[in-house]
Amino acid sequence: MTVGTKHGPGCHQNRFRAGRVEDVYVQKRRTWARLHEKGDKRHEMYCHHNLEAYLYAYIEGVGISGNPKHILFPLPSVAQAFFLIAR
Repeated sequence: MTVGTKHGPGCHQNRFRAGRVEDVYVQKRRTWARLHEKGDKRHEMYCHHNLEAYLYAYIEGVGISGNPKHILFPLPSVAQAFFLIAR
């Protein structure tokens, strides 16, 4: 999965690689997320309280909380992607 962000009008889009469960962590009572950009650049930022709730609900709901190396948002297979586009 990639996440696109724009920093201003006319700016190019930055692309971030999918993170792992271990990239969502707590530091000094705040939840932080580590984003990996192409070229081995890392960006760490604290999460808004709503994002924190959504991330933990997703991790628990999918059942990947016990595996820190698991990818958070795996890419769909070609067949799944085609089905989603065809809908």
